[in-house]
Amino acid sequence: TEDLQRAFDQLERLHPSQTHLLNVASHEFRPPLTPIKGYGQMLSSDRALQKNNQQVELVNGINTGAERMQEVISSMLDVARITNQMLNLSAR
Repeated sequence: TEDLQRAFDQLERLHPSQTHLLNVASHEFRPPLTPIKGYGQMLSSDRALQKNNQQVELVNGINTGAERMQEVISSMLDVARITNQMLNLSAR
């Protein structure tokens, strides 16, 4: 939550149109990411591909990148929700 709070503090200083841009951008990134993740998972389970270490490494890179992108998108959506007061932060 500290990262989200820092992001929120930075976002509060931004102009409202930039908040809207953040929300739109995060929603636009999600649809193309879905097939990337799906095909990456399919390639990971391909037995012929698993015999080639270089290809396995490349597919693992795709999957890792897709997961990281998913985390970034989720964070962007969380920041947009916090800004729009749709998500409340609470200390644990």
